[in-house]
Amino acid sequence: MSRDGVEDALLRLPGGANVSLRAGTRLRLGREHASGDERAFVSREQLEVWADESWAVLRGTVLGKNPSVITGADGLARLPAARRGDEFELRPGESIGLLAARQPVAFLLGRAAAAPPSPVACDSPREGESTPKRAKSAAASPYVSMAPLVRAYTPHAKPERFEGLDALVCLTRDPSEALRSGRAYHFDERVLVAYDAYAKARVHLLLLPLGAELRGVRAPCDLRSEHVHAMRELVDCARWLERSMRASGALPDVRLLIGLHRVPSMNHLHVHFLSADLDSDALKTKRHWLSFNSTFFLPLEQCVDELERCGAADVPRAQLGTVEALLKGEMACAVCAHSAGGSAVRLSNMADVKRHVASAEHRRACRLAPAG
Repeated sequence: MSRDGVEDALLRLPGGANVSLRAGTRLRLGREHASGDERAFVSREQLEVWADESWAVLRGTVLGKNPSVITGADGLARLPAARRGDEFELRPGESIGLLAARQPVAFLLGRAAAAPPSPVACDSPREGESTPKRAKSAAASPYVSMAPLVRAYTPHAKPERFEGLDALVCLTRDPSEALRSGRAYHFDERVLVAYDAYAKARVHLLLLPLGAELRGVRAPCDLRSEHVHAMRELVDCARWLERSMRASGALPDVRLLIGLHRVPSMNHLHVHFLSADLDSDALKTKRHWLSFNSTFFLPLEQCVDELERCGAADVPRAQLGTVEALLKGEMACAVCAHSAGGSAVRLSNMADVKRHVASAEHRRACRLAPAG
């Protein structure tokens, strides 16, 4: 039965289709509604939704195991994420993700029975129009246009014992469980962003690709030209993550180190995303320090640029012994050297490192340069 001339509610599904939801009808949404393909981490039945009698809100329940993030009309996500069994409300203009903040289902508005449907904004160009550059970018990498993620940085407690070289592989087998257990900061169908179990800075995350393109790749030396697109997505993800964390206050105004170890210590390709302060009790040895303060650390964007230019991103595997030697060299602070225009701060031992990290000089060097 209609109320005040309103016949039904209009939903926009992730694939771009619009669905009308009549009064008294409940709709279940999940994998088959995502975008036409089988999404490995979207539950078959993730959400159940129905219209409120007043048509002012859309009500629903989370059925699936994925946490679902509600995004407001202003593009900012609401906290906390809705989890299995939670009920939620959407107001017109808001959306809820089938997969965290991704694959959004949007509640557009109630429709008047006598009026024609309201036009729905869509990314596709009209006939005769060219595709905008931003739309092309977004199609190539969803992180370009993804709404900011609003979430506090709350690292999981350090494991009681070393979990083995396949610990990251295990995390990627069930990303939703990693998020629920507090081991992950975010995930979508492309990337799992996990907390480093032995954080070497005040903020230290790992970007773990989930796609088949990088399966079997462990180190930069294994990358080839066919991996460029997948690696570019990691660059875009890192940029989106930085924007999100700075906007929400989860990341202080410090420089970031974003890159890969040339000889990784774990069996799943991972990108380090950490604050340049390197202020952590877990940073204990010369090896730890040099792994982020020498050319043993390969900046992500440099890695991808080399991959695009040369079809390879690092020295061949047979020469990795020379790379390992970098962890036995002299210690200096790369952040302060960069800030001081090349004047390196030499450090003799780990006691020197700890004093330097706590110094005003180092803290100044870690700060972001003022805008403009």
